[in-house]
Amino acid sequence: MSNPTRSWRLLAAATVLALSIATDIATTQQQTLNTVLIVRCGPTDIEPNQGLLEALIWEPGATSNLTKAFGDQFEGLKSADANHRATHGTGTFQFHIACELSMTGPWDEKRRKMATNALVKHLQTRLDEMLYESPLTRLSKRRDELRNRHFNISANLLEMNAQLEQASQQQAAGSKQLAQLTEQLIDARLAVTTEQHVWNYLAKTREQNVAQRDQLRRAIQNATRERDTLSQELHTLAGDRAKAADSEEEKKLTAKIDLLNKRLDQIRNSIAERSELATDMQSMLTIILEQLPNSELALQRAHARHNSIQETLDRLAAEHAKAAEQGTKNSKLAIKVAQLQIDSQVTREQLLDAETQLSRIRPVQYEVLHSQQ
Repeated sequence: MSNPTRSWRLLAAATVLALSIATDIATTQQQTLNTVLIVRCGPTDIEPNQGLLEALIWEPGATSNLTKAFGDQFEGLKSADANHRATHGTGTFQFHIACELSMTGPWDEKRRKMATNALVKHLQTRLDEMLYESPLTRLSKRRDELRNRHFNISANLLEMNAQLEQASQQQAAGSKQLAQLTEQLIDARLAVTTEQHVWNYLAKTREQNVAQRDQLRRAIQNATRERDTLSQELHTLAGDRAKAADSEEEKKLTAKIDLLNKRLDQIRNSIAERSELATDMQSMLTIILEQLPNSELALQRAHARHNSIQETLDRLAAEHAKAAEQGTKNSKLAIKVAQLQIDSQVTREQLLDAETQLSRIRPVQYEVLHSQQ
């Protein structure tokens, strides 16, 4: 038979224990959370440090994760320390995290791990964003922008260099054509001068021959008249000699006739020589008259060729002058090309740097060491 007094004591002790446990569960207590977080990441412009991790721990996201894990039992974060004690190789960071949490309810190893995982989850999310996702997005965007810029610069350089090359070729071709036309113009002027000299010579020779021919004709006419007069006089003297009264008169008439015959022979010879010379002169004049139209036509052609070359040369000279004015614009274009070449080089170096940084970015790796408390 059981002892009523002993049963009552046992019941009272159980009740006290239950009340004590309930009181402990309902009472807010400061629980300590200690863990070691090792972070491994590639090169980045943000280096994990104590101040950064402590600021992340105090973010609303951390308390939100703890609230999700414990509900109303988590009442708040009282203190946080993320001491960076150990030094490792480049890209590896070790943090000793110590936090005080205001909690109700029991606090055992399982709940410590739950709190550690909730806190580390927030740190991982934020560190992934800061050390990997954000740099990756930012550098990828910068790489794409630099690629587009380098492409546009290269396209502009290609177009501008083509314009400069075309302008240079046109300038060279224009200069060459001007030089050729200048030589042709000199030849044309020489041809005009030559043909003019030929025509002047023929015209002057024609005038001289006409004058000499006319002079010969007049001389022949005068000699012919004199010959006819002498012939008539000789005929009269011959009749007189036939009627001479004595030998003395006949002798005088014969002497006079002989003298006139001698003069008549001279006149006849002169007429023959001058007639031959006039014939030669007329032949020469005929040749000159035949050559003059051809010479005049050649002169006209020489003038036409000269004028045509001169007009073409004047037109090209005007175009060359405009090209010289365009040369000022081409000089500015050349300066712009030089500037773009510098921009292209700088952009290419920036692009290489961005691609190098992108190639070094690695997803962040974490290792959590739960401390035994």
